[in-house]
Amino acid sequence: MGKKLQVLIAVITIMSAIAVTLSGCVGGSPQGADGAEGAILYASIPREEDSPDWVTALPAAQNTDTAQLFVVAGMGMDKTTATVSMH
Repeated sequence: MGKKLQVLIAVITIMSAIAVTLSGCVGGSPQGADGAEGAILYASIPREEDSPDWVTALPAAQNTDTAQLFVVAGMGMDKTTATVSMH
């Protein structure tokens, strides 16, 4: 390979890397997966409430050594989404 061709390839590679890096640096409001402006993932501070009766009836809840229970519930038709609650 000639020296000029090697320099040209190096310049194109560097310019491509810069373009890919800067393509994520677009200003504006964040958008969620559905494209709605301002829709971002977040976490809220949960309010404390008593566990439902079905949770307190679980065998693990009856154990005096149990300090906390994590309940994971599958949701949706395919059970691909889950809700996690702490009791």
